[in-house]
This record gives sequence, C-alpha cells and structure tokens, in this order.
Amino acid sequence: MPAALAAKVTGWVRNNEDGTVEAAVTVARLRRAWAATLGIEIPSTPIERVQLVRCARCDLRFFSPPFLGDETFYDACHALPGYSPPYRAEYAIALPYIPPDAGVLEVGAGSGALARLVSSRSYTGLELSQAAIDAAARDGVRLVKE
Repeated sequence: MPAALAAKVTGWVRNNEDGTVEAAVTVARLRRAWAATLGIEIPSTPIERVQLVRCARCDLRFFSPPFLGDETFYDACHALPGYSPPYRAEYAIALPYIPPDAGVLEVGAGSGALARLVSSRSYTGLELSQAAIDAAARDGVRLVKE
C-alpha cells in the first residue's frame, strides 16, 4: 500500500477524520445486543466503550477503537447472510492504488472477494474463520488461517 494511502486509512480509523460518529456504546451493551439479535458472542476485550463511525468518503462503517474477534466469532459472522458480499465499497478506494505487479496482503479476507478483483500475481489473504477459508477455496481462492 502506498504510504499516502496508508496514512489516509490510518487517519480515518484513528482520528475518525471525514467520519461521523453514529453511536457510542459500551462493549457490554454491544455484546448483549449481538447475542440477543444475532446469536453471536463477542469475545471479551479490555475495551469498555466504542464508537460506530461512518466514513463520509466511502460509507464504510467501523468500530473505533477496533477490536479483534476470535475464530468462533468470525465463523458465526460468516454464517450471517450478506456478511461476506462479493464486493465492498472500500475496494473502489483501494484498487486504484494497487499496481498490477504489487504484492497484496489482505488481513481479514473474508471469503476472498478482493483476491478476485486485484490483478496482482501475489495475493495473500489472512482469515481467522475456517468457514470463510472453505468458502474461498470453493471459489479457487487460497487463504491462510491466521
């Protein structure tokens, strides 16, 4: 990833630059809501409060600060309809910055949708969910469980 893009992405996530806070909630409340609504347990985390931020540039919604789930969490998420769509809005932002000969590392690759869009000969997708890795493999995309 070019330094300029990395700086922008880091700024968006860390500083909520060009973003709107849509909600601020405790992680305890978020855990209860996900369990009741989706039947998914959010792993424990030392983070007590998060904001749901919407990027004004690409409409991406993300939690700030970010926190990581475990394999069980991502397997459950992957089972939800629409969780791993074939295209995400943030791809339109990233793709112009990826030269055809560049190596691509995608962390949290889902079912490998980005791998099918990049023209790079060197793609590595990292994913925790075995269900997502299996879905990607059925489509000919090899992901690394990490």
